[in-house]
Amino acid sequence: MIKSGKELCERLSVAYDERLEPYFARGVELFEEYGYFAFDKERIIKHNEKYHFIRRYMDEILLGCDVVREDEDLVMFVYVLAAIYEAGTTPTFWDVDHNVVMMGIPDRERFDTDIAPLYSALFFLEKMIEEYERRGLPEDVISETLYGMNKEMDDYFTMMGRVGMRRYVSWYSNWTKMILITIGRFQFRIWKMTAKVRVYKKGEDIKILMDGEYMHKKGMVFGSLGQDDEEGKYLAEIRKDGDAVIGYAANEYGECDPTPVRLVGYEEICRCGDPCIDVHIPADLPLTPEICLASYDRAREIFRRCYPEYNFKGIICHSWMLEKRLEEIQGKKSNVTRFMDEYHGYPIKSGGSAIYSFIFKLPAPIPAEELPEETSLQKAVKKFLSEGNFFYEKGGFIEL
Repeated sequence: MIKSGKELCERLSVAYDERLEPYFARGVELFEEYGYFAFDKERIIKHNEKYHFIRRYMDEILLGCDVVREDEDLVMFVYVLAAIYEAGTTPTFWDVDHNVVMMGIPDRERFDTDIAPLYSALFFLEKMIEEYERRGLPEDVISETLYGMNKEMDDYFTMMGRVGMRRYVSWYSNWTKMILITIGRFQFRIWKMTAKVRVYKKGEDIKILMDGEYMHKKGMVFGSLGQDDEEGKYLAEIRKDGDAVIGYAANEYGECDPTPVRLVGYEEICRCGDPCIDVHIPADLPLTPEICLASYDRAREIFRRCYPEYNFKGIICHSWMLEKRLEEIQGKKSNVTRFMDEYHGYPIKSGGSAIYSFIFKLPAPIPAEELPEETSLQKAVKKFLSEGNFFYEKGGFIEL
């Protein structure tokens, strides 16, 4: 039996951090309590017969149940990862949970290593289904929500050419915490406004002001790609002047103007920390306005009915698909630009890397001149980058 997290890391050739040990200890407890439950083929088949969430790779998943459980190191890896999912987020989530306990096993190009992370998520199947049923979610919504794990396997196959699943702790924990729901076109996460902004409304007009955030005079949050020189840095704060609010507002491009504005007669409707519904956009479905609006409308109804204790302030999204300059880059309207039309944009700290994964289907950024140009979107964005520009991820807000 493996005695410590350090020993497990040594056996898997993983960089070790002593903060892993509590998760290792809990992983051992889970294994002692549940045995090979994570690899129980009958329970996976039973739940899939009702909710049909594994639509591809079932043969490989069932084979993996046998193959992975034969490797003591990978079995413990699965249960330590399950312990992370169980723990949820911590004050040091990105430092510890995302990096340390992702336990990046070097790529062996082996089936058992590729597929092992899946069983850490499947360990929670019963817990997820019970919560969704208790909430009264429609059966098709439960099915599509769980199907998201199958889609993650599709992404892995696209990137790696093999059947497997990434060790993507921060994202998959949204399933195991039951806060990620697929409704129609989109995945909706029970979340909160995470950007340092306040949203104001007067009639039909909405303004978004930066709230105590360091900005760059070029428009993005300071530290964004290409906007990290101290000379361009300033603090965007909000202040009251009688019945007026004065601050730095997001413009039509979802970037911050360095000249303050004065708002009179506006009501604050959302600020950082307020409960919101966070939108994520799977890449495999059409993005027509009708489909998108239908997804938003049904989500509003389901969240109000099934999650009445939340007083959601709005729908938010952080994505490359909210780069408001895209219509200029493409030189035309498209379903993506129509998607972003629904949102009031605002800047976030952006490394400008999302497009490499989502537009160019690459695991990491490469020089602009080496980018593929197989689609019109790829050609347009490649040209934009080649001219020395940056393509940022941005934020967006829709009022509920």
